Amino acid sequence: MATQQEKLLHRIEELTQEQIMQGTYDFSECCALVLSVDLAIDRSNVSRLLNKLHQEKQLIKLKGRPTLFISTQILTKSFPYLSLPHTIQKDDHLNNYLFLNETSVLSSSEFQLDTLDIGENSSLYNVVQNVLPIFYYPSNELKTIILRGEKGVGRKFFLEKLIEQTKMKGTSKSTRKIFYTLWPEQSKLDILPELKRKKDGLASFLVIELDSSVPASDVSRKLDELSFYYKNEGGVQPLVALLIPPQMQNIEQFYEISPYVGYFPKFSERPLKEKVEIISNIYLTECRQISREIMVTKKVIQSLAAISASSNIAYIKKEILYSISQAFFNRNMENTTGTTILVSTRHLSEKVDQNVEGSRDEKRFWDKFPERLTFSAQSNQSTLEILNNTQDENWLTDQQAFEKQTIEQLINALPTNLIFYSEQDYQHTLEKRLFNFLSETPLIKDPILQNFVIKTISEILKGSFPIENYTFPKQEENFKGINGILKKIERFLRKYQKGIAETKITFIRKLIILGIKKVTDVKVPMLISARENSIAENLAQRFNELIGKREIFSMSSRRTEAMDKGEVHSFVRKMSKNLKTIDRGGGTVLVTDYDPSNDVDNKILLEIRLLTFTTYPPTMAHIYDILRILNGNIMSVVSVSSAIINKKNEHKKFLDSDSLNDRAERTNSEYYELFNQLFSRLNTAKTNEVLYKLLKNIANDLAVSLSNKLIIDFLFQGNCLLEKHMTNDHDPSDQIDHPDYKVRSDQKFQRIKKQLDQAVDLSFIDFTDEDIMLLTYLF
Repeated sequence: MATQQEKLLHRIEELTQEQIMQGTYDFSECCALVLSVDLAIDRSNVSRLLNKLHQEKQLIKLKGRPTLFISTQILTKSFPYLSLPHTIQKDDHLNNYLFLNETSVLSSSEFQLDTLDIGENSSLYNVVQNVLPIFYYPSNELKTIILRGEKGVGRKFFLEKLIEQTKMKGTSKSTRKIFYTLWPEQSKLDILPELKRKKDGLASFLVIELDSSVPASDVSRKLDELSFYYKNEGGVQPLVALLIPPQMQNIEQFYEISPYVGYFPKFSERPLKEKVEIISNIYLTECRQISREIMVTKKVIQSLAAISASSNIAYIKKEILYSISQAFFNRNMENTTGTTILVSTRHLSEKVDQNVEGSRDEKRFWDKFPERLTFSAQSNQSTLEILNNTQDENWLTDQQAFEKQTIEQLINALPTNLIFYSEQDYQHTLEKRLFNFLSETPLIKDPILQNFVIKTISEILKGSFPIENYTFPKQEENFKGINGILKKIERFLRKYQKGIAETKITFIRKLIILGIKKVTDVKVPMLISARENSIAENLAQRFNELIGKREIFSMSSRRTEAMDKGEVHSFVRKMSKNLKTIDRGGGTVLVTDYDPSNDVDNKILLEIRLLTFTTYPPTMAHIYDILRILNGNIMSVVSVSSAIINKKNEHKKFLDSDSLNDRAERTNSEYYELFNQLFSRLNTAKTNEVLYKLLKNIANDLAVSLSNKLIIDFLFQGNCLLEKHMTNDHDPSDQIDHPDYKVRSDQKFQRIKKQLDQAVDLSFIDFTDEDIMLLTYLF
């Protein structure tokens, strides 16, 4: 029976080998506590035995908290070309010895990893550093490397690139030929006859792909046979790459064949940046293959990078080839001029999910990513150089408009559709208590803002909201009438989370005060009701950001459909509930996309028994002038109703005309500067002209005349879509209310989609079906 020391040493050898095989080098389980639990040995005995094995130089000690011990034999076997210290100090790291650096055998001037698109943070960096020395060591013995991974993870591609580099460096006088062969299950590998038949000399590289059941002993004998053959032929010993699957039978026996081992992770396990580099490399390779410039949109790269865990690089390559062939075919069918092939999401197969949702870090990555990548057949740039040198679409964005976001900006940019928040169901005890507290404050009049405050406090307590990144505007620390509630919330939070930091308490107090101030600053709120919620939501959200208030809310009315179906009472009840929710006591303004009907309006007034003034239409010009009236020194909607009526009549005459078809009129219009204010992150001087050109093409195709109302509505909603794609801000709740509308208006939808596809200036944006349907509602 094995002694405790033997069991301990064997377990550490297993753990050390396992981490090296996986390529993770995480030896956290090799500590006294874990080993004592794992082997059911008293911890004091484990500590004593570990120190004894270390003194005998059977273990390498990694000092730290906790102190780790790894097998000297396994490390020496896996990294024979290294000189490892007996003890690695706490301020040092094992990686400093395992992997090459500037003073190692191979300098960066001798071998450029960048040409393989492999940087220090790459999942293949350790693979290269582990197997590379064998390419340069001047030995007359047969050299063998083992590359472990599933089929399709890129092992052959990696080898080809690696061998290509050694050819360029001229490390051998050999002709540098590659020979591939497959060693299938329960079969003998008869490679010599095949090698003898080759008339162009001995191959320098042999790549043998093994089935999971091939015994290591058979492989070892075959390698000896190959070595003798090359010696007898008087040739230089080859380098043999054994490709083995992750679940290889008796895999530990293969590590006795060669210590030069590399693990290739699945595509889904690789860092996002590396996935993008792999995808871009494939597009670049195909671009050079067909001698055509290929332009790929960000959304395509994003969708391919998010492909499911079951897929590997071989499948990614098939999807990329599919996208290029579809783009090339459609380009020819549409008689598009020029030679550039534009690949957008409509060229991807149905298997590729385009609704990508990632982590916060991934979102930041995509926010900085260019809207399109251009791969040129004539360029000598590597993939990394293309990614680093690609500039964003400068005509679209105003580069000086981006500033650090404040907490107030977060509040001003909140959604406005009450339907998603008015019946918010809080499941967590913390959120329920906060809801009850805050419902005693004016925040109850803005359920969306109330929800934001509750969720933000919850995240602060969890430590997932970085309070240090946000600042508050100057405001009163003591807000009249709510000090009692603030003290209740503070006592509750201190009891809920013992030892909560004072900085968090202060931040939460300021957040609640700011939220309440946002509500009380508004005397007469506005509700925009449109048959398509995105139209109303975009207007409300954009103007809220402009004026820095939570003054406008939105909802989808479907009034006409409700009346057709005899559901007027349901429509009135929903409208009334929303108006009651937001009313501050001075009445409300209701802006609808229909000329107010006395019958329906009277029902609304009877239902809510509050002051409500109804006007139309919900267009940028009318909303802007109503806001200017409402933000004067008023106490109720009664005092401003006549002024709103006068503005409505002025707008009707202007909106019915077609003066904005003249470019001079557009650029000199009083609303030109308003576009700049509403879309400060866009270069609206150019986006407006690009969108107007698109609108003219759509109008001609649909045989629709261009009124000022249609022009302003299209430019406004078009800029909203451009900014959404520019910031990669896709709200999952922002969906078209009736998906079957696409079917019912198929011809209009398809014609608008076709014009968007043909808009060269917008070719780098992948407009979704929801985007197209939003524009369809404008006609």
